Amino acid sequence: MFNEDEFIFEERDLPLLLIFDAFTKAQLRRLGITTDRHLGAVSGAICCAAIAGHVDKWVSYSRNPNHYSFERPYLGQEYTQRRVFYAVDLLLALGLIAEQRQKPHHYGWQSRFCATDRLLKLTRNWSFPNIQPTEVLRLRDKKKKPLKLPELEEVDGMRAQIERHNELLVQIKVSIADDTIDLNVRSLMLDGRIIIPDFLRMHRVFNGSLLYGGRLYGGFWQNLPKEFRAKLLIDGCPVVELDYPSFHPHLLYAAFGKMLPCDAYTLDGLDRNIGKVAFQMLLNCRSPRQAELALSNQLIADGYSSDRANADKLARRVLKKLNALHRPVQSAFYQIVGRRLQRIDSDLMLRVMDRCSHLGICGLPVHDSLIVPEAHEAVVQSIMMEELQVTCNLLSSDGFQGLLNPQ
Repeated sequence: MFNEDEFIFEERDLPLLLIFDAFTKAQLRRLGITTDRHLGAVSGAICCAAIAGHVDKWVSYSRNPNHYSFERPYLGQEYTQRRVFYAVDLLLALGLIAEQRQKPHHYGWQSRFCATDRLLKLTRNWSFPNIQPTEVLRLRDKKKKPLKLPELEEVDGMRAQIERHNELLVQIKVSIADDTIDLNVRSLMLDGRIIIPDFLRMHRVFNGSLLYGGRLYGGFWQNLPKEFRAKLLIDGCPVVELDYPSFHPHLLYAAFGKMLPCDAYTLDGLDRNIGKVAFQMLLNCRSPRQAELALSNQLIADGYSSDRANADKLARRVLKKLNALHRPVQSAFYQIVGRRLQRIDSDLMLRVMDRCSHLGICGLPVHDSLIVPEAHEAVVQSIMMEELQVTCNLLSSDGFQGLLNPQ
């Protein structure tokens, strides 16, 4: 599936993104496009088709008018029903794409199109995409529909901060020390994910309010499995990925004025990853029953159990163990504090990135970790620990109620 706020492309089609401005009018004429009407949408659709076609994928788009009733500037300024439909119809008429149009009210799947051999042949040696700047702050509701950003100085400041980092990101050269992966291509498939190496710009995604969420998304390296991220090169230099172990547990304990006394996720006789996933359920579910169901589903999805009854039993056992292990902060569970902690951890990571950029160090963020040149490991590690201490002190000062009811 595709999360349009986070630009994560998994398993299915590439979404229609009208964020590319790659072609000259002369190139478009070679494709048979002789009109100047809606060139932004037409060019973007061609780019999407060619990028997806490089890895034998389709491009999905909606023919439901309700889909276009919400502005989605991060999908391109040309992303309107009239322009999308025009671009698709034009490319169909020119034989540049083939389409599978979905019938109305067929939920779960959208209409989609793919590049024809003719389009791939004509654009084979063309250099693209040139990605247009889009909105770097995104606010969405519970159903992930876009919300209008408030007109506040805080918003302007956050936007400027991300744009500064994006200016640095597009200037560095990110490559990989792995002969099996070529990052000098339009797209590639890796572990079922579409990787688009030209995606370097980041954006922040907030959930319901600017008080919640705010993590960074958009960089192609975030779609890479961790073992491949370790092989990246920044301007030809080997990298190291520095992270905060048990990040949210540390922050939560700080809000109670306490230190995390043990590894937050290790439970006797259980895979640590189960404990990690379960802890997130405690922070992001509204009740023990909801957490149990969510964890049971995840255990089955991850292959820990193939039987529903056994999965339910294991989920109950894991959650009970975690509640006992973290009794000092137990009152925070089932309070939906996870999204608030995400805002806090994203602010922390951006402060780290700000300090690094002042030293001429450009890092690649992956939520609670930062990929930096190996030569700067000690400096960046020190900055990260200092900023963590600052954040923990503030949380301890405000207390848990300050975390639960932010101003």
